[in-house]
Amino acid sequence: MNDLSSPPLDRIDCHLTMAWQEVGSVSISDGGRLTFPDIGNTPGLYRITIRRATSREVYIGEATNLRRRFHNYRSPGPTQETSKRINGLLMKVLAEGAEVGVAVALEAMIDSGHGPELADLTSKVTRCLAENAAILAAARTADRIHNLAQKVPDSAVP
Repeated sequence: MNDLSSPPLDRIDCHLTMAWQEVGSVSISDGGRLTFPDIGNTPGLYRITIRRATSREVYIGEATNLRRRFHNYRSPGPTQETSKRINGLLMKVLAEGAEVGVAVALEAMIDSGHGPELADLTSKVTRCLAENAAILAAARTADRIHNLAQKVPDSAVP
């Protein structure tokens, strides 16, 4: 329970640490559908990296169940706009000869001033914090971030 007698936080100082683990690549099966690395039914973050001859593009996401999320990209439903968009993007770049890799982060540490603690990735709020931090970090090195309508301005990258 919150102590209402405490003054409100005027400053937030939070440090997030996580590491990507490469888990495999995306390809197109003989049946013409996307195939993803086998990931468990676990919450976490994922990074899809598209490597072309002259560029590196990424899409970063979070999910309560990574296996289900990748299934949605493989077989998007009629109302799943993001899943349809990612499916179309991956089918297109793979047909053009790009390499597509997948990495996941299944753990993260957060230090909000009381020492590092294991982040609860079952929490949507925590996953979104980590996802947005990862998007900002990727904007420093990727040529394109598919989460964004345009590249993050340099002024927004720490």
